[in-house]
Amino acid sequence: MELSMAANDKAPVAAAARAMDAKAIDQAIAYLLMFAALFVTYFAS
Repeated sequence: MELSMAANDKAPVAAAARAMDAKAIDQAIAYLLMFAALFVTYFAS
């Protein structure tokens, strides 16, 4: 019974880690898009 409890304890941690990774990826994409817009605004014209 301890093994099943240990397996269940690790699942929410892994899910939370994936959620934080997804948030970090979304934030990185947003920053890249902002830098692209800044570059186009100031240097392309």
